[in-house]
Formats: sequence, C-alpha cells, structure tokens
Amino acid sequence: MRSRIFLRDLRTWSQENVFADLRWEWMIPAVMGFILSAFWAYPGFMNMDSEWQLYQAIHRTYNDWHPVMMTQLWRYLNRLIPGPAGMFIFDLALFWIGLSIFSAHLLKGSKMAVVAPLLILFVFPFDCALATIMKDTTMVAAMVFSCGMLLEAEERGSKTALILALAAIGFSDGVRHNAFPSTLVMSIWWAAVLRDRFMAPDWRRYFRVYKRLIALGLGLFIGLTIAVSLYTRWVIHPEESRPSQQVMIFDLAGLSVDTGVNFVPAFYGRNGHPLTLDELGQSFSFRDNFWLLSGDPRIVRRPQQVHGEGEYKLLRATWLATILLEPRAYIAHRWRYFFWGLLNFRLEQNWPIWMN
Repeated sequence: MRSRIFLRDLRTWSQENVFADLRWEWMIPAVMGFILSAFWAYPGFMNMDSEWQLYQAIHRTYNDWHPVMMTQLWRYLNRLIPGPAGMFIFDLALFWIGLSIFSAHLLKGSKMAVVAPLLILFVFPFDCALATIMKDTTMVAAMVFSCGMLLEAEERGSKTALILALAAIGFSDGVRHNAFPSTLVMSIWWAAVLRDRFMAPDWRRYFRVYKRLIALGLGLFIGLTIAVSLYTRWVIHPEESRPSQQVMIFDLAGLSVDTGVNFVPAFYGRNGHPLTLDELGQSFSFRDNFWLLSGDPRIVRRPQQVHGEGEYKLLRATWLATILLEPRAYIAHRWRYFFWGLLNFRLEQNWPIWMN
C-alpha cells in the first residue's frame, strides 16, 4: 500500500507544472552536472591520442592522423587554460548545456526536467568516458549540444539555436572520422526543423514530401562534409599521414591469419624477408591496431606504418584486390570483429580505469 502511495506521489510531483513561467530552467541541471563532473575529474584524463593532439596544438605541427579541427581548437583553448583543462571544460560545457536543454523541452513543465539529466551521473562507465579528453568524447559532446539546440529551435523558433546546431553538426563531422552516420541523421533533422519553423508556406509544402526533405538533409550533409574537408586542407594545412592505412593493414593481417595466405605486401618486411604468418599472428589483435602499427619491432617484427605515397598506393591496391579475391573471407572477418566488439566490452576499456 505504501509503495502505491509513493509511486502516486512521485508521478504527481513529476507532472507538476512548476516551470511554466521559467525560460532558463535548464541551467539548474547544466550547472550542477558541470560542477559535479568537474569536481571528480578535473582537469580530465588524457590517453596517448590526446597527448599527441595536445603536443600538436602547442607546437602547431598538425597532421591528419587524427582529425585536426579538435587540435586547432585546443591550440586556442590552451592559450586561455594551459594543458588538458581547457578542452575538458569545453567538452563538459557542450555536453551539459545540450543535455539540459534537450531534457527541459522533452519534460517541459515537469520537475523531472531538472532531475533526469543528472541521472546519467550514476552511470559510472559514462562518467569515465566524459572525464577522458579524446576526440570521441568531443564528438559526443558536440552531438548532444546539437540535439539540444535543434529542439530549442524547433520549440521556440530560435534562429540562433538553429545556427549553433549547424555549427555543432559540422564540428562533429570534423572531429571524428567515423562521425558521418550520426551527422547524416542530424542533418536530416536540421532540414526538418528548417522546414517546419523557418520556411515560407510554399516551400514548406514543397518539402512535405519526405523524399525531398531527405534530399535536402543529404545535400546539407554533403555540403558540411565538403566544407570541413576544404577548411582542413586549405586553412589548417595538416601534414598527410594517411590514416586509412589503419583499416587496410588490419584487414590484410586479419585475413592472412584467418585464411593462412599472406596478403600483406612484402615491403613491410623492410630490409629483411617478408613478414611471416607467425609474425602477423603475434601482432594482430581484434582489440586495436596498436601492435600492428606501433609495437616494438625489436620484440616481434610488425608491419608498422607505410613509408611514402608509393607504399600507400600499393597497400590500397592490395587491400582492394584481396577483398575482391576473398569476399566471403572478408565478410566473415568483419562480421567476427563486429560481434567481438559487442561481446568483449569491459570496464577496463574506459581510459581512467584502464590507466589506473
């Protein structure tokens, strides 16, 4: 009986229209979440990738192994707050503002608009991820911010929020190489908000056809991708490091181990004989590419990175030819890797715990 009364009172409390006259109710969970996250994790944890990016930001020596928009932003944040803290605060601000505004609109007129965003603090693996300064965290923070801004633009017709959402989507696209599935969906959402809230009636009727709306969102996505690429190439001018080689050598080494046929180009042997299947088996791992690309070759010979454009072109041609030659083995290799990632998630993969 008491449990029923408690649930009834909780339901009544959560539905009370306490924020009907407040425009800035989202600031309560945003400030509380920001302070609590900063309190336990300031100035943030750094992994090897973020250390390298901070080094590039300090010395202004960019390369495109990591998307350089985050590194360039970190250069300016480092002037304000030296070290990791500047990017850590930036990520927290984006995330908590976006999540709080999003919740305030979804739970409009409810006390749960204050409580709901803070519940994520009880998800410890997420706390660890948010505390780690890396491009993945920055991408997620920008995505969450864009969600909040899009809902703000949709509910209140704010042009400023619409522009900020577009900037956040473009920034997400430039921060992480594999952000495009999310930014594509966000671009379509952005186009829908533009249609419903800001277009003239004639244009609104024209884009009521979903195929046209999706085409508009797809065009926006392509435009953002081109703009980010041009900005990276012509404004930041990073040194080319050919990051796509990570995927190709991972596939070739994995297929070689699976099939017993060595598909890895001979040039990886450098001055000695080509790498053997035993050597590839010792350096290949589903966990990551570290041992293939960066492991100590004095222990076991490893492929390492390509030397120059010639080797890269040969690697790419070999990768494409191998997929065409062994399509079933390639699909099986990728399928197994997909399920390995799903079934082998462990808490130690969160950097603050993994690095103790």
